Amino acid sequence: MALDSSELTLAAGAASNATNVKVVSEQPAVLTNAMTAAHMNQMQLNQMLASTVAAKQAENIMATNPQEGITGNIMAAIMSKVFQTVPPVTP
Repeated sequence: MALDSSELTLAAGAASNATNVKVVSEQPAVLTNAMTAAHMNQMQLNQMLASTVAAKQAENIMATNPQEGITGNIMAAIMSKVFQTVPPVTP
């Protein structure tokens, strides 16, 4: 038994509606996953940049010597500032 055109139209419309509902309902999860992936990539780039900057700073500090115009006492002061830690709060 063949379907007439109105039944075919209704069936196509129902299939289209089901697909649309599925796509719309999955969109928040897809966008969340995309944002999470972008965030993770940015965090990795930031971490790589931070380690590169720290390595370059350490290299510059180690390469500096008194003949470049910085005396030993000034270099010691610079090093103490670079590696300074915050003292604990005393009551």
